[in-house]
Amino acid sequence: MRISGINDRTRLLLEGFQVSEENNSETVSTLIFDSLGSLMDCDRNCLEFFCFSSKDEFLERFSVQLPKYQPDGEPSGETFNSYVKKALKGDSPSFNWVFSRSNGKLIQASVRLAPLADQHAVCFVKALYADDIKAETAVEHLVDVILDGIPAVCTFWDEGRNLIYCNQVAAELFGLNSPQEYLDRFGELSPPTQPCGSVSIKKALMHVEEAFETGSSQFDWMHQKPDGTPIPAVVTLLRVRWKGAYGLVGFTQDMRSKAAEQLLHEEYHGRLQLIIDNMPIISNVWANETEMIDCNKAAVEIFSLKDKQEFIDRFYDLSPKFQPCGTPSHELSKRYVQLAFKVGKAKFEWIHQKLDGEKIPCEVSMIRAEWKGKTILVCFVRDLRDFYNYKKIELNAQQRLQAMLDSSPLICSIFDENLNVLDVNQEVVKIFELSDKRQYIDRFLDLSPEYQPDGVLTCEKVIIELKKALETGESYLEWMHQTLDGRSIPCEVSLKHVVLEGRNVVIAHGRDLRKEKETLEMLESAIEKAKAASIAKGKFLSNMSHEIRTPMNAIIGMVTIGKAATGITGKDYALERIDEASKHLLRIINDVLEMSKIEAGKFELYCQPFDFIKVINSVVTMLNLRIKEKSQNLVVDLSENIPKLIVGDELRLTQVITNILSNAIKFTPEGGLITLSAKRQLNNDGYENIMRIEVSDTGIGMSKEQQSRIFSAFEQAEAGITRKFGGTGLGLAISKRIVEAMGGQILIESELGKGSRFTFTMPFSIGVKVMDRADIVENEELESFDGYRILLVEDMAINREVAITLLEPTDVNIECAADGVQAVRMFQNAPERYDLILMDVQMPEMDGLTATRHIREFHSEWAKNIPIIAMTANVFQEDIEQCLEAGMNDHLGKPLDLDQMIEKLGRYLRK
Repeated sequence: MRISGINDRTRLLLEGFQVSEENNSETVSTLIFDSLGSLMDCDRNCLEFFCFSSKDEFLERFSVQLPKYQPDGEPSGETFNSYVKKALKGDSPSFNWVFSRSNGKLIQASVRLAPLADQHAVCFVKALYADDIKAETAVEHLVDVILDGIPAVCTFWDEGRNLIYCNQVAAELFGLNSPQEYLDRFGELSPPTQPCGSVSIKKALMHVEEAFETGSSQFDWMHQKPDGTPIPAVVTLLRVRWKGAYGLVGFTQDMRSKAAEQLLHEEYHGRLQLIIDNMPIISNVWANETEMIDCNKAAVEIFSLKDKQEFIDRFYDLSPKFQPCGTPSHELSKRYVQLAFKVGKAKFEWIHQKLDGEKIPCEVSMIRAEWKGKTILVCFVRDLRDFYNYKKIELNAQQRLQAMLDSSPLICSIFDENLNVLDVNQEVVKIFELSDKRQYIDRFLDLSPEYQPDGVLTCEKVIIELKKALETGESYLEWMHQTLDGRSIPCEVSLKHVVLEGRNVVIAHGRDLRKEKETLEMLESAIEKAKAASIAKGKFLSNMSHEIRTPMNAIIGMVTIGKAATGITGKDYALERIDEASKHLLRIINDVLEMSKIEAGKFELYCQPFDFIKVINSVVTMLNLRIKEKSQNLVVDLSENIPKLIVGDELRLTQVITNILSNAIKFTPEGGLITLSAKRQLNNDGYENIMRIEVSDTGIGMSKEQQSRIFSAFEQAEAGITRKFGGTGLGLAISKRIVEAMGGQILIESELGKGSRFTFTMPFSIGVKVMDRADIVENEELESFDGYRILLVEDMAINREVAITLLEPTDVNIECAADGVQAVRMFQNAPERYDLILMDVQMPEMDGLTATRHIREFHSEWAKNIPIIAMTANVFQEDIEQCLEAGMNDHLGKPLDLDQMIEKLGRYLRK
């Protein structure tokens, strides 16, 4: 039945609710649990029943006052909570229970739980075996005093074979904190097996059962302390009547102090010898300071001897000549024996050895005893090899951990609660360029500037952040460190609070941010450069628009003029101007493509012997018209020591000289002086040939700031120059990259209003001319190609018309194909009809490279040998190499150069 209301609960607690199944006059303790099953209140009877002085203390400690297990083996905490939950759901469970008082005494009680209407539960507790708890408490106290005064361990086992009581002597004998610890750790206070070889827990239960059945049991037993120290004992168990049931009273007598005395009793001698022989440690007995009289089997087994007598006879051979301290073993052994006989005991570490020299580290305990009226010495020797192996494993693990920390790329340091540096890893030494770890520990504050970037004193911020980590568990921040010479080291630091070896510490990990910040700065710089480049390219596109539109305007305009002209003179004039404008437009396109190729990293040099003087003359001839137009004076000064042939990239050298000389012509006023000079030099070691070429002028000159930009792509000295003189701003940038690729250097000397001097150098070697077919053809008089047939493959009709018109004077027969598919079909139908194929590359349906491969794959000797020449606007070297790899023999670039075209046709058709 659910009790109504919290008011009823209050009344029950204040008045002390009295209930009983048989007698309502017995005192009942009342407890109230909340809706979560937590104890929230109790009456005054509870304090007396559980021996507490205050309600707060009882409410706080109630859950820990329950014994670990009930007599039926069920866990107390979980089982009691399950009953409370049943009451909260409306049930009224009743059961018997064993409680523990504040003094550690156990008491059986009847418990009844009932629900309250406000989602609470009430619990009534009544003692089962006493009418007067106070009187019983007094009796129990008297019994405790008596039992604690008995010089032996006293224990009590209930009918369920549960150990429920022990006296204070039990705790003292085993070095424990309280009797309760003895009850909790009873199973640990015996070795796994007894000296007879029986498993301890099974043998103990056997004796308990025997005592319950026969009324008593007495036996020898080997106990041990928590640290493994053996305690030989004699145990007596007596069956008694207790609370309507049977229990066992146990008395355990420590036999260690009587070990020597027990040797006098023959009835125990064999038993003790069995125990000693089966002990896992060496035991031996000394009659006096020089005479050993006995030992156990462990001594024989550990030292690999024949028998006990060999151990006794050769005892001093079982130690090295000297102990680690440097004292002779024989002498030091006698000292310890004398000390133990004198003061009663001795304990020390010792190095033994087998007869084969294998070392055995040991711990020796000596106890003086009386035997047959004589004083003897009983020694226990514990083999420490396993212990040291464990320590070695532990040390290795620590060393591995230290190695991991030291190899970490992060700074690692440990601080204690007083904010002292305890340890650091090796990375600290590396990052801060220190001599050792100690220097970091001693000079920690010197490794940070006086103030952090936020303006807080370093010494104050260290304390703030470490305390924060200790209080909250962790902290993350950026920190400015420095080397001892003041160089800044920005770091990202994480602080973690951990418990290490039983004390609170803070582990700090720091990451050096210098490279990251340098990368960030480089990225920001790159972004700024990219922005600047974008602006420059924008200006370049504006210039290019002007530069391209200017010749295009001339071409379109002259076409209109040419069409309108009635005489041949007017038409020739228009065609000449169109030719000039077209070549100018082609130079602009070539410059843009050349710069694009350089920036893409596809720029390559192709070196071969060439006539340097001829290159100079060719450039001068090409630019001479422009020089004459501006009435300029050109002086060419070539050194006499220049060899006729040098090895290099003729085309690129021509390009550089042309660009620089064109620049001088552009910026030199009418009537100005331009000088082109070249001379051969040797480098500093006197072995390598250097060509030094200078171009000077009396033009407008440049300022220092203008000179700093002159070799940048898409740049000119200033915007006004572009408007006044025109140009793309690419010529000098291309020239600089070409010179540097040749292994040379280009320099400028200039003064605003006084002119400029460009100087560049080029390493070279002296070449030897080898005559080839091109040379022979060059000297031959061109003949008509009458009788030869060419297959022209070109998808654009206007380009086919241009090629046919250019070749018309040669009388060559030309057949046309509009794409690769048509070309392959025409060749396949009549392979030997054609003497040469001019093949465009970029075409619909099938490109020229694929068409060439198909032609070469035909099963015909003529298909493998017919000359195929690429005729394409793809003029980069890699484009030429692709054509050759596809099976073509040569390459012609668009726009077509008639002289080059005639030369190549002649070379292959005459084969």
